[in-house]
Amino acid sequence: MCLVLIGVNYSFLVKGFIFNKNISGRGTSGFAQQTIDQQSLNYLLKLNDENKDAIFVFTTADLPLEITHNRTIILDPIISGEQINYDDYSYDGHAGPLFLLLPANYSAEQDNTAMKFFPGYRDFTQQKLGKNYVLYVAK
Repeated sequence: MCLVLIGVNYSFLVKGFIFNKNISGRGTSGFAQQTIDQQSLNYLLKLNDENKDAIFVFTTADLPLEITHNRTIILDPIISGEQINYDDYSYDGHAGPLFLLLPANYSAEQDNTAMKFFPGYRDFTQQKLGKNYVLYVAK
């Protein structure tokens, strides 16, 4: 029984190590970002370096660790069909470009809901980042 437990734990450890080493993105924080690939993370870091008054909006709490020169906002996941009080989520400011990173599996309704949280920003452009994310940019 002990040998089986050791084998299972070792297998789990090796799979996790390989995933963190080869698949996960790594940024300036040094942490392996399991939710984003390296190419997409590199693009976000490039945007971070090029902009000084930008706002980056994420739906996960780990990606803001990589943003060093700009502000970040973390949105709760948007559930399709759920009633949302926009006053709780609305950001009425306008400081610089807005970079809204949303999961690619969000529906058009969920994407539009997230954009409505930022009434000061209009004319969002869409860019696919990897297979898991879509970046919406408004200036």
